[in-house]
Amino acid sequence: MLKYLERWFPALTIRRASLFSNQLEDSTGWSLDIVDHEGELLFFLIDPYGDQEEDSWNNLDDCISDLSYYMGVAV
Repeated sequence: MLKYLERWFPALTIRRASLFSNQLEDSTGWSLDIVDHEGELLFFLIDPYGDQEEDSWNNLDDCISDLSYYMGVAV
């Protein structure tokens, strides 16, 4: 159900990404930058110095899955 809603209301995805970014930054110092590229949301990892990584995710769930491990290690 959430996937359906996020497809029609991108603000829900942006809000969820923002909340995850805040948690990530609190535990690791890294954060996410959310970019709208030709109607598709891309999620870039930002290091503690503000530099953006070159690679990105186009799926928030994949991003969360990949980065959640590091949040647990940092705690």
